[in-house]
Amino acid sequence: QLNSFSDALSVSVYFKVTDKEGTHRNIITNGDVVGFALTVSNANKLRPHIQHQEGWLNFDGNTTIELNIWYHATFVYDSQTLKIYLNGDEDGSSSSVSGDIVNYDGDLLIGKYNNNDDQNFPGLIDELSIWDKALTEEEIQNYYGNALSGLEQGLVAHYNFNEASGNSLLDVTGNG
Repeated sequence: QLNSFSDALSVSVYFKVTDKEGTHRNIITNGDVVGFALTVSNANKLRPHIQHQEGWLNFDGNTTIELNIWYHATFVYDSQTLKIYLNGDEDGSSSSVSGDIVNYDGDLLIGKYNNNDDQNFPGLIDELSIWDKALTEEEIQNYYGNALSGLEQGLVAHYNFNEASGNSLLDVTGNG
């Protein structure tokens, strides 16, 4: 399910950066040559990434991400525009290219980059959700600050990080 997107994708997560200002830090990574990712850039801005038929699309959001503050981020791709939302409000967008998503068939990495440890995420991550649809701004604002049930339409994975121990997370949607 995490490798079968076509023309729409949304990823939502709470995060707090605690270190490595001025470096590229991966919050979520699904691929390298193809796929999608959400990172904090070396300019300390949110940077969504999506691989589509014409190449990679990414850009930096407008807000500077400060250390030790909890944020909620959502990025949305609808085959024409990639948008980033921060705490429920749009923080930037790009429509420089369009096309269907090129999927990655490997593992979803949370807080880790697959090619080196330098870009691993230093901080805390919570309530990660992945959708096979483009969430609207109204949906993002409605979900911001509210726990998901796991049964929402279009929700393909939701990790609430409520497990007590271990290295694996449970997907509360029952899909993974």
